[in-house]
Amino acid sequence: MAKSWIDDAWLRDAVDRDGNRIPPTAAMRRAAGADPEKAKKTIPPEHRTARYGKGSRWVVYWNAPDGRRRKAFRSRADAEAFRAGMEDDLRSGRYIDPRGGERTVADAYREWIGTLVNIKESTAAGYESAYRTTIGPKWAGTPLGAIDRSMVTAWVRDLLDGNAPGPLKGPLAASTVTQRLFVLTMILDHAVRMRLIPANPASGIRVRATPSTRVRYLTADQIRRTADAAETLVSPHGRRIGSRRDRTMILLLAYTGMRAAGPRVRPARVPSSRSWACLLMFRTRLCVRPRRRAE
Repeated sequence: MAKSWIDDAWLRDAVDRDGNRIPPTAAMRRAAGADPEKAKKTIPPEHRTARYGKGSRWVVYWNAPDGRRRKAFRSRADAEAFRAGMEDDLRSGRYIDPRGGERTVADAYREWIGTLVNIKESTAAGYESAYRTTIGPKWAGTPLGAIDRSMVTAWVRDLLDGNAPGPLKGPLAASTVTQRLFVLTMILDHAVRMRLIPANPASGIRVRATPSTRVRYLTADQIRRTADAAETLVSPHGRRIGSRRDRTMILLLAYTGMRAAGPRVRPARVPSSRSWACLLMFRTRLCVRPRRRAE
């Protein structure tokens, strides 16, 4: 069976009394192309279709992997060019469904998420959350074929700046944006594998790192005053909780570069003098490294 062929939607073969098929003559085809209304008087009714003179005349049919498809053209030259490219794609395995680009990102997401197997529930939940909060609000109704690289880049910039649509308000961290972009890239990769689009417009896009906050260093005098305050620290209830040990600890951390490990603790849960001293340092958000005096 032929993989593709061209059909004339205006003219057809006539059948005589003996059942023989009589194709339209070349003169009939030329006349129909030059002036369909005028040629209607000279072309016998048995050679004219119900669509004669209406819409695009030349229709390319082809047998796609998922069934027969068609596409109409006004000129035979355009139809021939399309058919030649289609035949080449079908033979080489590069065939892309011309209507695949009309499918939306939401369609591709539903198909892609259904193909994921042997992944943790937490991973699947993360993908679903990323789609629901950032990807879906922007791309759900967008046709796959309408997405280009500049659109994805602009979306990434909007996420970083806090201007992207969705329930998440404010700028997102670069790591969060990277994860969202990763999910969108996988969805579009699935569309490429399904031959809905020829290439992934999100492939290769990198998220710029968020500029780091300038580190502020304490002077020797600020370190001394912080240590003194820790020694005389008083709780909100008026009870003294600071001690000389806390003062020594702050000086040790400041002048040796040692850092406290482990998660932050809340004084209400761990009412110890050490937790209050640690909280004091963490709340300042300052690097307790003494600044050298200029010699």
